[in-house]
Amino acid sequence: MRNIKLSIFSEYIRSHLHLSTNTIDMTFTKHLAARSNNTVEDTQVLFNMIETILNSDTIKTEALEKLNTSIEKFKSNNTWKNNI
Repeated sequence: MRNIKLSIFSEYIRSHLHLSTNTIDMTFTKHLAARSNNTVEDTQVLFNMIETILNSDTIKTEALEKLNTSIEKFKSNNTWKNNI
């Protein structure tokens, strides 16, 4: 389940925000924050959460629900750009 959600989110970044997801570093984080109408800090928090989940052997349902909520909130900040 986690891999599916993260794959969909990565595809969203590539197709809607036109950023490569091959390298996730500070430059990527800054560009993603700017293009998505999110703060750099919020973007870092989200990707730290993703990294923690990806590196976990077991994941609680609550962690996946929190990740899903965070991704949806992150994406919702970009809605004004989709209406242009």
